[in-house]
Amino acid sequence: IDIVLAGTATTSNLLYLFLNIISRHRAVQMKLQEEIDCIVGSDRTVCLTDKGGMPYTQATQLELLRYSSVTPLALHHSSLEDTLIQDKTVPAGSDVLLNLYHMHHDEDFWENLFEFQPERFIDDDGGLISGSHPNRRHMMPFSAGPRVCLGKALAKSRLFLVIASLMQKFEI
Repeated sequence: IDIVLAGTATTSNLLYLFLNIISRHRAVQMKLQEEIDCIVGSDRTVCLTDKGGMPYTQATQLELLRYSSVTPLALHHSSLEDTLIQDKTVPAGSDVLLNLYHMHHDEDFWENLFEFQPERFIDDDGGLISGSHPNRRHMMPFSAGPRVCLGKALAKSRLFLVIASLMQKFEI
């Protein structure tokens, strides 16, 4: 029940945020609609197999996850042994929280961090930047590693489909 409720709340909050954000960013909306018209058209519904040909839609999704940081703190972890992090000792048994909001809004890393800019996830050739790019490595909306969110794949695919389907049919 916790997983279902957590997934439902975060997905619905992201949808509300997307509608709010996209209503104020006409240029982003137009780029999304142009990409969707080119790849999908208007005769069929968007499907996950379209995702690879829609880098701007994926970049918009990544920027929405960065910009909104709908989950500001990762679940707490406990250190199993004394650990040194940036010259600070974290004793064994300590609770550790990762501040995802700060990571996604770090003014030493992100330029114009409070501006909604999907282009920060687009490479010079118009494609989606790779997972090894610093901008992608500085993104952890679902945490990472062995404790990554169980619903990550479902949330990302559902978010992609909702964004693309809304932009295919509506002007917000």
